[in-house]
Amino acid sequence: FLQPATIATEEISHTKAKSKDSQLVNSVYLDSSTLELYHARLAKSPGAVALRLRWYGSGEPTLVFVERKTHRDSWTGDESVKERFAIAPEQVPLLLRGDFDAHAHENKLRSHGTKSEAAIKYETKLVDEIAQLIRTKRLVPTVRSQCSRCAFQLPHTNAVRASVDTNLCL
Repeated sequence: FLQPATIATEEISHTKAKSKDSQLVNSVYLDSSTLELYHARLAKSPGAVALRLRWYGSGEPTLVFVERKTHRDSWTGDESVKERFAIAPEQVPLLLRGDFDAHAHENKLRSHGTKSEAAIKYETKLVDEIAQLIRTKRLVPTVRSQCSRCAFQLPHTNAVRASVDTNLCL
């Protein structure tokens, strides 16, 4: 049976960790002035892309995920894909202006030593592709959403997972 997936959080004023059953999810979707990405996703065009910035929790974010979701028609045997990389909040304006240094990001990944060379190359390529998409389609922050997310999953794996979003605000 599916059980609530607890989210571990640490209270700043206490040293002991506590858990809760939901998490605040913040998203900012990027699009062109003609809502090109939105209309392509709505039409379920093959290869249609959604691009968003996402962070978790209330208050100022400490980490922002840049996510690209690409639609694929399931009847072709392809599955839709979600890809993402993390950046510091102060790097978001650089990415949106086209001034984000992908080479510095690659070097930072390499210095951490936690990812394989193949994973670093893959992420660097993703950064370049997203930066190019923002630049060529002139994408800007268009819609912000926030919700509380409660996830349910099997006790020892997330192979089967259901999420319920409540208190959605746009």
